[in-house]
Amino acid sequence: LHLSLRRQRQMCIRDSRDALLEKLSQNVAKYDLQYKHFDYVAPLYVPKDTELVKTLMTVYQDQTGDVASQPQVSGGATFARTMHNCVAFGAMLPTTPDFMHQANEQWPLQDMFKAMDIFAEAVKRLCVDWWLNKKSSCENSRLLFYDYKPF
Repeated sequence: LHLSLRRQRQMCIRDSRDALLEKLSQNVAKYDLQYKHFDYVAPLYVPKDTELVKTLMTVYQDQTGDVASQPQVSGGATFARTMHNCVAFGAMLPTTPDFMHQANEQWPLQDMFKAMDIFAEAVKRLCVDWWLNKKSSCENSRLLFYDYKPF
């Protein structure tokens, strides 16, 4: 018998993976079962005051005029958890009906076009502007930045 278990809530950053796995193993042993671990992606926590999050929020605010919204926390899994200094960044506008991952998932074209503007500006500010600022601050303009760690 193979049973795939997934937690319904995002693992809290303070949860101990080892303690969780030990508790799970103990509980299934009561039923003469054995837990075998095969996959794990660590939880993701990026503080709101990091340069990355502040830049993304500034882009969103500049593009939409919405200065009331705050960064959102997603309870779902994201590939951002597999990379260093990375967050999931979407542009679900406050006026966009939420049909995400539901039957008849849809998104108004105007909202999609606005999201494309937001994403393009985010890439510009995080990559191009960073590169230009970094390059202009170097004494040797021929220096190549192979070690890309902007924040």
